[in-house]
Amino acid sequence: MEKKDIKINSINFPTKEDFKTINIGVSEVYGYKFGIMATGLDYYVIGFQNEREEDNIEHGIAFENVNKEWTLSWSTEFSIFSTVYSKKAEQIFLIGSNGDVEVTTKDEAWDEIIDSSENGPSSLRNINGACVIGEHVYVVGMRRQVYRRVLESRSWDRFDDGCFVQNATTEIFGLNAIHGLTESEIYAVGFRGEIWCYNNSKWNQIESPAEINLYSVCKLNKGDVIVGGGLGTLLRGNSHGFSSINHNITEYSITSIVEFYNKIFITDENGGLFELIEDKLIVISDFSVSDSGGGHLNANNEALIYTCTNFVLIFDGTNWTNISPPDEC
Repeated sequence: MEKKDIKINSINFPTKEDFKTINIGVSEVYGYKFGIMATGLDYYVIGFQNEREEDNIEHGIAFENVNKEWTLSWSTEFSIFSTVYSKKAEQIFLIGSNGDVEVTTKDEAWDEIIDSSENGPSSLRNINGACVIGEHVYVVGMRRQVYRRVLESRSWDRFDDGCFVQNATTEIFGLNAIHGLTESEIYAVGFRGEIWCYNNSKWNQIESPAEINLYSVCKLNKGDVIVGGGLGTLLRGNSHGFSSINHNITEYSITSIVEFYNKIFITDENGGLFELIEDKLIVISDFSVSDSGGGHLNANNEALIYTCTNFVLIFDGTNWTNISPPDEC
């Protein structure tokens, strides 16, 4: 697999023209779902094996890179639907839709179940998203279920009083993503444009201008919240309400939003990469590869990692580098 660096002459982020110089190598063995920054420039890449995926075999593949060396790879017996890393606990959480969790540290790994009760996650009540906020890992899913786990613990507690749909209904309710900078103000978004905010003591639903499903949310350092959803839907707001960002740039679902170096970066389900400047969406990369979907972003204080189905790139503030795991990993 051929890889190539992009050299950038300043801290400015690359333009669409810069991205045309990347030689993207496509793996014949793996596809990718998530790239997760760990400590410093270390990272994880989460994906699947193409052959097993084609045979509908439940599984996930994780790759660890430390000091620019591939140090570990392993598989799970469940498909990985969300992944988070705790810098404080130095743990990576691989989370399945049915509530299966595998936790890995530098010394050990173990399995957990979020909730094995009748009201817990299942094939009908999927877990859809996760985030580390403060001292907890949070997950959200169908019927607006929310769970959290103390980083030092190995047990999960319900955290959805006021938003969980207790009784069966023909209507579909669910949360797809959760984010916050502190545990006193947390946002979760989901089906039919729903936006929920936990503010110190309880969950409250916030009026939303969207009726389409929402898939991503990011609380910014300066206070605003950016939300993304189907058909390129973008919203900006806070606990008092949201308004639409009309951009006419992409009609694909917005799948990931992160803040890095005080800039807002966004991906869509087709792998497009954009920067949001005020209320303008600027194209950074719009790959014409026919199967470049699955856009996902993650960042720490050192680097931004950008994952599509066919490749993974990292930006360290100066260079973009193709870091797709080699097929022999």
